Amino acid sequence: MECKDFTGTLPDDVCIHASKDDDGDELFNGKVSKGNTFTLTRDDDKFDSNTYIIVKDENCGTTLQEIQFHTSCSKPLETGYTFASSFLYACTTAPKD
Repeated sequence: MECKDFTGTLPDDVCIHASKDDDGDELFNGKVSKGNTFTLTRDDDKFDSNTYIIVKDENCGTTLQEIQFHTSCSKPLETGYTFASSFLYACTTAPKD
């Protein structure tokens, strides 16, 4: 996992943009309040090797945090993992074919 913090403490309300790659293929985009959840979803049910989360201020302007974490099958991804300001509350997986 890699994380770049641009400020100290995050505000209670932020904008989250999550993508599967550096090009910004969107998994989630919206406003989230502290303690609330957001869901990353893929149309084809497969995540790429890395997932990116950009945390911006409540006006969706200033970048506060950039997070990159590994999401391929080569490493486990389990409930309870923390990725900087994001916590994996639940995950649904499918068996390999």
